[in-house]
Amino acid sequence: MLAAMSTSSTLVARTKPIYMYGFEVPRNHEQAMVIDRRNGNTKFADAENTEIFMIDEFSTFKDLGFGGNPGPDYKKILSAGQLCDLQSRPLHVASRTAIYGFSTIADDATALG
Repeated sequence: MLAAMSTSSTLVARTKPIYMYGFEVPRNHEQAMVIDRRNGNTKFADAENTEIFMIDEFSTFKDLGFGGNPGPDYKKILSAGQLCDLQSRPLHVASRTAIYGFSTIADDATALG
């Protein structure tokens, strides 16, 4: 019974809307597109497209084609996804790519120790 209650409260916490600076922040791509349609704009779609463009522009990943040999330094990406965020001063929508299933982004001060 206690395990069921714990699972139930976790599910509610994961489906409850998140708000930052008075605006709803999506948990995934589908929610981002729903929020864009509801608001009549493309802010989250534009943020995701900008992030994908920057990854491509900086040649972050190299496409070796199907069956290509990645070499001895190869590390498998377990999962990747887009995270949407609102940033203040000035308020704008940002999107970041998360690798290895991380769900939070460390700021530079935290990442540097």
